[in-house]
Amino acid sequence: MKSKLKNIVYHLKIRKGMYLLDKNSYSSLASFLIGFSLGISEQDKNILDDFHDWLQVREEKNFSLNWSSYILNELCNGNEKKAGELTLELMEDFTNDVEWSKKYPIPRSR
Repeated sequence: MKSKLKNIVYHLKIRKGMYLLDKNSYSSLASFLIGFSLGISEQDKNILDDFHDWLQVREEKNFSLNWSSYILNELCNGNEKKAGELTLELMEDFTNDVEWSKKYPIPRSR
């Protein structure tokens, strides 16, 4: 799952317009990522739940907002362009975080 997310993040960074109706809209990006994660989820395990947990550890803060609202409102003060760029950077960091994967392995279906 993580490799699929890593792949789509790579493609979004270089050709966002191919995947999003409005390449400048943060809600379009967040909606796409949520739909994508549901499509690749395994046995009720959603990769974005892991991303949310990873983000809380990274920020050293527990928050009840979902990851997309937290990034937009808390980290980017409502700036959608900045939030879109930061989301892709954070997801890239998440997919590259080998230590997180070792500590919190994603269960594999049998």
